[in-house]
Amino acid sequence: MIFDNKFYPIDTTIGFVKGDVVNVSNFIIDWYKRIGNPLDIIKRRVYNNDAEGAMAGLLPLTSGRIRRTLILSNSSDWVMYLNNLVNGTDISALTYIAEKLKTSCIDAATTLSSDDLGYKINSPHAGATFFDYDEFAVDGRKIRERWIHAINEDGNWKFETEGDLFSFENPEQFKARKIKDRFNRHHLIAYLEHFGIKLNDPNFFSNSKAVLIERIGVPYPNERAFSLEEARHRFD
Repeated sequence: MIFDNKFYPIDTTIGFVKGDVVNVSNFIIDWYKRIGNPLDIIKRRVYNNDAEGAMAGLLPLTSGRIRRTLILSNSSDWVMYLNNLVNGTDISALTYIAEKLKTSCIDAATTLSSDDLGYKINSPHAGATFFDYDEFAVDGRKIRERWIHAINEDGNWKFETEGDLFSFENPEQFKARKIKDRFNRHHLIAYLEHFGIKLNDPNFFSNSKAVLIERIGVPYPNERAFSLEEARHRFD
């Protein structure tokens, strides 16, 4: 979704947390220290106005365990949350982070096809697009939830939606005959823009600050490192 798909599949899924890069990254580092192996070494690296360099810092990708997490600021009030799992960013911790920070989070996901990328890949989920929004009050209660899922499993499409519509939404689009036309990558980008997240703005990463968090420790059983090219063609 970003940098002309240069780092695909990292950005197949992008998490967003409403907050600043220092507070969010500090929370994650403290959390990793609490839950991780006591022998792990946690390193922090800061990138100023070098968003592409920060993305490259996530490499290599890994299976089995998140080794590197990136918190990246931009021109919006939301920071990006990315990590280095081989199939794309794992956002399973996103709502926990938002809940503890008493803020909001967005999970934005879309799977591209060979036509989108300009090279051949095996993509049984091509076109699948997700938008998940969670908002937490100052006492930690979830006060709003909204999600839209257009799911593709080897050509078998399914559409799911839950929660109150935002004022900018057009429910008529959800009546399209083809599920892939009800919610797709273009809809997702438009939704994000309503939150000030303008991925297509060439100045979106101007004056960005990023914190790369790395966990160094004993490898997990069957843990393996992958280049971007290897990750893209893992299931060919």
